[in-house]
Amino acid sequence: MNKLILLLIINCQLLIVNSSAQSLILSFADGSTESHLLSSVKTISYTGDVMNVNLTSGSIFSYNASTIKKMRYDVTVGEAQLETLNSSLSTKLFPNPTTGQLTLDNGQLSMGEVAVMDVFGRKVWSGTPQNGRIDLSTLPAGAYSLKTENGKTQKLIINN
Repeated sequence: MNKLILLLIINCQLLIVNSSAQSLILSFADGSTESHLLSSVKTISYTGDVMNVNLTSGSIFSYNASTIKKMRYDVTVGEAQLETLNSSLSTKLFPNPTTGQLTLDNGQLSMGEVAVMDVFGRKVWSGTPQNGRIDLSTLPAGAYSLKTENGKTQKLIINN
């Protein structure tokens, strides 16, 4: 199975699909469907209200965009992609508010570096949690943001 990166611009939104997609399936308002193997799709472009599917063979299929009811992809998601998806999930912080001793749970055995920022965005603490715990008791009471290694940011309140 070939891995594809497919870029689509639909209604001024960029959609990036990185998967083992196999087919592009178009469903039309009249109930009919049409499909193309993604390995044979070179580009998908729009000219006004017309969607053009350009194939690697040189063939071009043009569709009136207003007649397309649904566009979907048959996709096979691999194990590595599931790991990436799971690692992007939020880290749980507790207790929050905290008196300084904070437990972080990202659902995995280890966790990379985390940073704590004050309300002005200044980094006031950073480090790697030990056994899922960090000690923030040296920070003054207040509102903070905790940023994990995967870029996710969560609000944190310290009451000490």
